[in-house]
Amino acid sequence: LKQSNIGNEEAFHSHTGQTKIVGNKMFIYFDGDHQNLRKQIREGIATVYINSILFGSNLQEQVQNAILLRLPDWFKEGLVSYAGSTWDYDIEDQLRDIIKSNPEKYTNFTKLINDYPKVGGHSMWYYLDQMYGKANIANLVYLTRINRKLEESFYYILGIQFEKIKLDWSKYYQEGYQISHTDEIASMPDNILPLKNKRNLPYSSVKLSPSGDKLAYVLNDRGKY
Repeated sequence: LKQSNIGNEEAFHSHTGQTKIVGNKMFIYFDGDHQNLRKQIREGIATVYINSILFGSNLQEQVQNAILLRLPDWFKEGLVSYAGSTWDYDIEDQLRDIIKSNPEKYTNFTKLINDYPKVGGHSMWYYLDQMYGKANIANLVYLTRINRKLEESFYYILGIQFEKIKLDWSKYYQEGYQISHTDEIASMPDNILPLKNKRNLPYSSVKLSPSGDKLAYVLNDRGKY
């Protein structure tokens, strides 16, 4: 990445693990995880295609559509994330943790996307996939580009006002993540095993021994497992 002069300084500030798009060129960060690599490639290709669909392929179309088509951040960021992976444990964990951190605030879709546009947007596209089918997602993107009005596109394609969809989205995830305080207390073990991680390295695949007194886990130290 540092040896490339494509995109100049903008490319050099690419965050670790994030796919960077400069025009129709894609930069990816390989961390040793081939599954993550494939996800980044899908997200990068999706970004190029979505930009082309929404804003056009030539400069005149891009300038015109950028002025007329003002989409919220959750729309594109969530759609790119959804294209990279329809749903996975990473997005699932992020959304669950966010909602449980402040249920009264983040079960409101508008408040969620203000703070977490990518996670909130991804959850909305996944909800639409589950409730209305993938074909309608393509129709929504196309119609939004044509009429440049997001809420009208939702109503025309799905036959439901967007405000009602947001309420249904909230109910869908509240029911999915509903765990009572008593359930959490009952599930806590009597003896908690310490897991020291002074260097804050990524841990995964944690397993408890049959006797319950030992843990086995995978440690990722700069790509070495």
